[in-house]
Amino acid sequence: MRLSVLLLFAVAAALAVAQDSQSKTDPKFVAPPDAAAKENPLAGNAEAAAGGKKLFLRSCAECHGENGTGIEDAANLQTPEVQKQSDGALFWKVIIPGSFPFIITGLRQAFLRAWIAVVGAEMLAASDFGLGWVIFDAKEFLNTSLMLASLTVIGAIGFLFERLVFGSLERSTVLRWGMVRATKG
Repeated sequence: MRLSVLLLFAVAAALAVAQDSQSKTDPKFVAPPDAAAKENPLAGNAEAAAGGKKLFLRSCAECHGENGTGIEDAANLQTPEVQKQSDGALFWKVIIPGSFPFIITGLRQAFLRAWIAVVGAEMLAASDFGLGWVIFDAKEFLNTSLMLASLTVIGAIGFLFERLVFGSLERSTVLRWGMVRATKG
């Protein structure tokens, strides 16, 4: 259990360090051949096209304009370079990277609940180590200062992990994929 938590911390920290919020997507980025070869299973479906248009207007038109010509730094979706892309390539280049901020938010929420579960399990289990056990033991012997210090350490670990790992990961992906404009200041 402890090894898996440590491994999770190491992987998340490595991801946070590897992210660079100033990096841009490679303009020569090519989708894998098997992804590019996939065809749209809903091509020719008028209802799906109408739903796609509503989704575009709600989620993408703010940056790309209602007709897809692009506003400010957003890509012009009417260019031949974009129009010649296959449905699979567009999915690979747009939908998958665009979902990263939401995946990171899910990981953040999962970490929060896992961290609470680990501390709670340490309180309930009959182990002789861990911050949960220290709090439980301090409660039994009315050692308030140790109990509050342990709670502070738990909060600090959670806060630092949230800010350093998930915060930097989320900022870099959100900025990279244009979901929030970087402020100059």
